[in-house]
This record gives sequence, structure tokens and C-alpha cells, in this order.
Amino acid sequence: WTHAPFMAFGMGATSFVGGTRLARPRTLDSYSQWIADGGSATLLVGGAEDAEEDDEEDGEWSELVEVLMVGLRMRHGLDLAQLTRQHGQPLVARALACLDPHVRTQLVELTPGGRVRLTS
Repeated sequence: WTHAPFMAFGMGATSFVGGTRLARPRTLDSYSQWIADGGSATLLVGGAEDAEEDDEEDGEWSELVEVLMVGLRMRHGLDLAQLTRQHGQPLVARALACLDPHVRTQLVELTPGGRVRLTS
């Protein structure tokens, strides 16, 4: 959950390699067919055949969303100063605006220590 690369195996498993999330087929029939076809990474969701041409800003936004999606799963959440250094203030402000409804319903909190995390 720290945005470090990891491999996962099996039906429906998702790896994170080279900054890309790769999901294996989720149904037994499609997973069996994927294995029979050689289990190529290019055929995974998020693989080369699934990739779209994103402009730079879309790619940076997607990366920040990925960091948020996995980072918010950790009890301590994410450090806002670090997010801002890594992704820039405009994108972090955009992400916080998206999280605002969840802050208002107390599902997400911005801590006095400068972190964003899910509430318990």
C-alpha cells in the first residue's frame, strides 16, 4: 500500500508493476482462457493492449488517484505535505475537493498532523 511494486497471483489478483495496476481475469472461464493463451501480461486489464494514450496531466492525476486509493487503506493514511511534494499542489487540491463530501460525512478526516485518512 506504499506505492511500491508488488506481484499478485491467481484469478482476480491485481499486481502493481512499473506504475501500472495489472488485473487478472476475474471469472473462472476468462481466467482459464487467459492461462490457456499463455498468461501474457499484455492481455491483463491495465496491460499494453488495454493502455490508452493519456496526456501528461491525465497520467499524473491517475497516479495520484492510485496513491490515494491504496494509501487510504492504511490506518495512518497519507501525508499531505509529501503528496504535495510528489504530485504538486494543484492536483492535491483537486483530490481534496473530491474527498470533501466524505470529509463532511466524517468518512475521511484531515488530521491536525497534516494527514488524510479514513475514519475508524
